[in-house]
Formats: sequence, structure tokens, C-alpha cells
Amino acid sequence: TNDRNMSDKKRSNNELTNSDQGSGAKRQKQSVESDLICPITHELPFDPVHAEDGSMYERQAIEEYFVTTTKSEGKVRSPVKGMMIGTSIFAAPHIKNTIESLISNDMITGDVANKWKERAKEKKYAEDLLKDAENGDKIAMYNLGARYSNGKQGLKKDSKEAYKWFKKANAA
Repeated sequence: TNDRNMSDKKRSNNELTNSDQGSGAKRQKQSVESDLICPITHELPFDPVHAEDGSMYERQAIEEYFVTTTKSEGKVRSPVKGMMIGTSIFAAPHIKNTIESLISNDMITGDVANKWKERAKEKKYAEDLLKDAENGDKIAMYNLGARYSNGKQGLKKDSKEAYKWFKKANAA
């Protein structure tokens, strides 16, 4: 009976340890994911940058924030830390590589990962479309103009680029 009680106790301790490890890994996974989320978009950044406050943002989101926020002597209030900062941003390709690796290894999953994957597909589509347009494909030129016109599917809204590609499509 004593051996049986010891065996039950060992099994119970092992189950508790395994359960703790599982929940610890889950907490760690959630922590990594939350550390990578842009505080403005609340999504994983596809084009991550660091601002002068040391925080990481989606490039387009922080650039728009800088444009729309009241400046005082060339500085703005940090959207995260509240302190006054300059508007310089610094590319963070290592963060994008880390996000890509975490997603491909299923360390980040769910809606946040699916949105990031969708943006990756859009970016690839935009790159392919640009290549086709540059090679003289009239339909690709028109589609590129349309995407620049509305700022969708992997391209930033840019009326000058839209006009350029519509004009090229018309001339082709």
C-alpha cells in the first residue's frame, strides 16, 4: 500500500509538473506575441520600425501618427510612453524575420498570425503585379494603378503612382 501511495504521489507530481510546463509555455508564447504587437494597430507589424521612444510600430501607422499629431518644436508625444520624441524611425528587419519565423513554426497562431499571412500574400501579389506592369502588361498596369489609387492589397495609397500607371496602361 505504501508503494502504491508513493506511485500515485509521483504520478500526481509528474502531471502537475507537465501541466505547469504547458501553461508556462503558453504564457511565454502569449508574452512573445504581445511584445511584438504594434501599440497603434494592435496587429503584428509587417513593416516594423523602432521610434525614438524605443517602442516598435508598424511603419505606416507611426508615420500617420506623426503626420496627424500636433508637433512642438519638431517633437510629438510618444503614443506609448507619453514623453516628447523626435519623428525619426529606424527599420527593424530583424523583427520582421522573427515574426515570420515564429508564425512559420506555429509559435504565433490564430487571427493575429492569419492577418499577418494575408498581408504577406498581398505584398507578394503587389510585387508580382509590379513586375508584370514593368514588363509591359497593360492589365497589370491598370490593376497597379487601381491598387495605388485606393491603397489596398499591399500598396500604400499614392495618387501620383496611380496616375502614372493608369497613364501607362492607357498608352500601352
